[in-house]
Amino acid sequence: MRSTLSTALWALTAAVSCLFVWAGHGWWNAHTRLAQLREHDRATADLVQEVRHLRTLPVIVADEPTRQESVFGMVSDTLIHAGINPSSLKDVGSDAVGGTAQNYRRQKIRIQLDSVSVPDVGRFLASWRKHHPTWIATAFNLAPMQRADSTLDQPAWSVSIEVTSTFLDRAPDAAANRPAPHPSNLMPARPAR
Repeated sequence: MRSTLSTALWALTAAVSCLFVWAGHGWWNAHTRLAQLREHDRATADLVQEVRHLRTLPVIVADEPTRQESVFGMVSDTLIHAGINPSSLKDVGSDAVGGTAQNYRRQKIRIQLDSVSVPDVGRFLASWRKHHPTWIATAFNLAPMQRADSTLDQPAWSVSIEVTSTFLDRAPDAAANRPAPHPSNLMPARPAR
């Protein structure tokens, strides 16, 4: 009888232990899932907050493209406002206007400055942002140069900057103004027999 009672007690202890392990495993899974859901909620709340912040910012879209002849003047004026000698401007070019979504188009300006210091570049970019807020710096490359006057404390740099502007193209799309093709041109050609 004692062995039957002992066996029953052992079986009951094993069953309760298994129940505790199963319940603990379930609790751990629920705890982990709850932590994941809280992190997901926190990330979602952060995204909502960022969208709200972005909606408060001004829209940076120009009304029209910048004319090619205005580009050089924009860069020269910015150099002067930044206190940089305009002779450091080596090249300015404007890329063709590219299309984005709907009626929005992009225009890029490439600026090459030579023999400038890093603080000069910072002043130029700050002045550019202040005077031309619709133009955003999208590419930037610094390359060291050898200066003829090596007595200066700061090294000289060659700087390539690409700025991009998005503007609303108010001109109607050429494809929309094109006449519809004649129905006979839409049918496939029949093979000769």
